[in-house]
Amino acid sequence: MQAQTLEDYAPSADTDVFVLRQDFPIPENLKYNQVLVQMKAASVNPGDNHLKSGNIKMLFKLKFPCVLGKDGSGIVVKVGSKVTQFKEGDEVCGGIEGVKTGTFAQYCVFSETDLIKKPTIMTHTQAAAFPIVGGTILEGFKSHPKLEKLITREIENVEKLGRLSDPTPKNERENFRILIIGASGGTGSTAVLFAKQFLSRYLNLTIYAVCSERNVEMVKALGADVTVDYTKTSAKAGSQKTHKKSGLTDMPSICQVIKNEHAEDAVDFVLDTVGGYYYYDDVHEHLHCKGNRVIFASFVPPGPPVLSLGTMVSTGCYLAQNGVKSALSSAYPKYKMVNYFGKQPKALDFLMNHVLIIDNAFERLPLTQFPLSDLNEGFKLISSRRSSGKVVINIPDIKGNDNMQVREVEL
Repeated sequence: MQAQTLEDYAPSADTDVFVLRQDFPIPENLKYNQVLVQMKAASVNPGDNHLKSGNIKMLFKLKFPCVLGKDGSGIVVKVGSKVTQFKEGDEVCGGIEGVKTGTFAQYCVFSETDLIKKPTIMTHTQAAAFPIVGGTILEGFKSHPKLEKLITREIENVEKLGRLSDPTPKNERENFRILIIGASGGTGSTAVLFAKQFLSRYLNLTIYAVCSERNVEMVKALGADVTVDYTKTSAKAGSQKTHKKSGLTDMPSICQVIKNEHAEDAVDFVLDTVGGYYYYDDVHEHLHCKGNRVIFASFVPPGPPVLSLGTMVSTGCYLAQNGVKSALSSAYPKYKMVNYFGKQPKALDFLMNHVLIIDNAFERLPLTQFPLSDLNEGFKLISSRRSSGKVVINIPDIKGNDNMQVREVEL
């Protein structure tokens, strides 16, 4: 089969590091709870880049040659003996649990609990965009107790009733303000779309979104009420510096813009897809937090991207300090690091088959597509941090697979 393989760690973002193999072996051994999927499309996620670069090899080591890729969409070609949810020919999508990889190839093995039935109205390319990023943003939103209760309730409704509950009458909806940082990237854009499509059914929601000027219209189309161009604020200096240390204090901060130009002195929840020190400090310094328990959820730890003993210690100290500060005073937002390791099919089914299909909302997420042969270009775009929406890799059909032998093995 065709597969894009990584032969060694590749910290550089500008070089072609993936090798397109034409004869990479098709997985032959299938465990009783596994599903072999002929991949039609896969998406590129920030985690793939971290694995490729070796930045997190202290915890997650790769065995080379390695086929990366965490999620995608395709057709079931073989199931293990105890798989009950899927059969040959089913169209499925999902993300591989834990640190396993393999979707940048024509065939990939998933656990049964990694997968859901693909929404019939989505193409494989569209469906491939959501599994990992969708699970990630759900975990992020669940960092806030009020949102966790709402999301959990509706996942249970979908499981029991097969549908979402009716929207709350507009005059009964509680006011709720969300600030989404990095709103034009894959994670941030999906978060904006979900907030508008789902949370606004039950809350009087205001979405503040941070992006660059060139992505303002796209982010508004996803559902943002107010956009802030970070290049016109002190955030232009980078997220690893606070406003006071940015060297750009003659420019307003992000939250000063929200407060002074949009007459909003507080938010209820912050979803940070960028990381660093700037945004937490900005919310604390320039918005009213005291008496209003603000939850600050971040997908990216502050500091250098390379995971080492030193960065782990410094990040741990930062999280501990913020924990103590927020415990002593509500003037400090409650800081939460968000991690997602997959294996939540009920949540993914809720998102893809019940939320994103309403009014075909999934079509509003921009997709930048590459063929499998151009995977290197997809990674370069992700590394540039100039991609909007999701990057998706389309995978060609395999030829001459009639004699493919796949056998079940014991665990």
